[in-house]
Amino acid sequence: MIARQGLVPSSIASPNEHQEFRRESNAWGSEAHADDEQIPGIGQDGASTCGQPVDVPTNETVATLEFLTHGRQNILSRQAVSTDLTAGPQLFRCTSPSTPEWDTIVSLQEAHLLLKFHQQTLAWMHNVVHMPTFQQELESNWEQASCDGSWIALYYAILCTTFHHCHEDDITKLGIDITASVISARALYDKSVASLFKANFMAKHTVYSVQTICILMQVAHNIDQSDFISVLISTGIRISQCLNIHRLGADRPGSYYNGQPTATVERILIDREINKRIWWFLVRQDWLQIPFQNTYLIHETQFNTPFPLNCHDEPDLMIRDGTVVSQPDEIYTQNSYTHSISKVAVIIWRQQDRMCRIGHPKSTPGGLQKIYDQVLKADKELNQVYADMPSFFKPGPRQPDPGSGCPPYVSHLASASLLSMAHKVLTIHRHFQLQSFRDRSFAYTQLSCIAIAERCINDFQTWPSDSFRHIARTMWTVSTHLVTCCIILTFASLLGRENELLYDFVKVRRLAELGRDSVRQLEASSSIARRGDILLDILLSLDDPTCEANNARLDLGDIIHRVSRADDNRQEERLPETEQFVLQLGSDAWDGVFGTSDFDVMDIIKSVGMPESTP
Repeated sequence: MIARQGLVPSSIASPNEHQEFRRESNAWGSEAHADDEQIPGIGQDGASTCGQPVDVPTNETVATLEFLTHGRQNILSRQAVSTDLTAGPQLFRCTSPSTPEWDTIVSLQEAHLLLKFHQQTLAWMHNVVHMPTFQQELESNWEQASCDGSWIALYYAILCTTFHHCHEDDITKLGIDITASVISARALYDKSVASLFKANFMAKHTVYSVQTICILMQVAHNIDQSDFISVLISTGIRISQCLNIHRLGADRPGSYYNGQPTATVERILIDREINKRIWWFLVRQDWLQIPFQNTYLIHETQFNTPFPLNCHDEPDLMIRDGTVVSQPDEIYTQNSYTHSISKVAVIIWRQQDRMCRIGHPKSTPGGLQKIYDQVLKADKELNQVYADMPSFFKPGPRQPDPGSGCPPYVSHLASASLLSMAHKVLTIHRHFQLQSFRDRSFAYTQLSCIAIAERCINDFQTWPSDSFRHIARTMWTVSTHLVTCCIILTFASLLGRENELLYDFVKVRRLAELGRDSVRQLEASSSIARRGDILLDILLSLDDPTCEANNARLDLGDIIHRVSRADDNRQEERLPETEQFVLQLGSDAWDGVFGTSDFDVMDIIKSVGMPESTP
């Protein structure tokens, strides 16, 4: 599995050093190596330094010693780095097997079957666990009376995701007498969270806990746990930074590991590749929510962990001659789907950064058009990413190349990719969607958003009725993206009487209703779909010929109240999952993006003498 705590020594860089790195390489480039990833016992030139001091005082030494007094784990763990990296995999076996004291839920044989099923059909969703290694760790931990609490949390999280997404028939075929249902998944979700807190994960940092958070997110949004998982994701980001997963630097050549045991090198490379995947999972979650939150936690210039490679996970295919073997994009691997979405996340962040550099539309002559130019730029970049995606990620009658290694369910991944890309197009146009119905200057937004929403709604109707259909339809992103498509179609129908020459609003209304019916099919496994169904019913009911289009400002408070009661057995009313989809109206919407004209954070920065950020 992943190396435990702090195997990568700490690197505490000054602002000037960060700026210098930014000039040399972007955050996901491969031009510069990170000085903080030197393997103990190996010099920068590959020569052995065993038995000799490897730490030479640098400008960072003082800062490192200061953090030592704080008891920070990423500093304290440096004393054990050499042992950890050369001892081989930490798989402990007892002299005599014992019954685990922790609740294993299923037998060892059943656990292996479930993990294999997860690897074959679900691991691509998160891509943060090296499943072959986790299977080995399962064997080891099963023979212990107790084991790492964070590992137990990860075990429950994997089972939780498996039971949530798979169909009951899938479990029956495995010969396991447990019902796959939302109730089973929720019970495992609660056990995983409880194990995290029992392991004191916020104080005792391990990669296991971050992996657990990433995997729980696949279920949390569907079981009304969005606020909780959003905070956990933020915690995962901070834990990853404490473990220096964000500062891995560029990949090393195979010669860098000359002289090291093969098993040790393989473990180092697998751990490193998984750490890259974990970090980029967190980057994606942070940056893809920017259009809704107008803020983020991770800045492009403050990490140098590169993109994960498009590699197989089987060790004999993954590593050769001391390096990870990167496959061409047209070869399918577990990393294929998330790699494409990571590229999209970069576009979202860069668009936000460019918009913020322009500032509030009221503060610059022609500011609104300048911001719209950035939207069009991002739109073009998204279309290019989609055009460059492997052919097996594009819906259509064409079958994947037999040599591509695609799984039998790849057609569902193609539809999921289309939905995801449509959602990102809609989000980058978000601030102009309603204006596009009233101002022909933004007509491209209106037509492009309606066209891609229509394509997704129609494509959803063609999803094959195979064994993977249930898995794809229980993905929280599918519900989210469908609701988003339906909302833009609903508003197009609401405002269509003003724009008869641009599109057939009657057809759009029918598409919105078809989309609403599709969302309704997902209610059994998704709180997002339940709320989305109610929200869409409310919006469609507003499409009354006797109402004036200007009344589309709606009673937002009433809508929130009605949608929040989607679950009849809920005891408290909360802001609904779908609130993020409600499109803002009026020029005041920009105040939520840039702040009001009465407040300028730069005034505070100048007043305390802080330097302004450089381009």
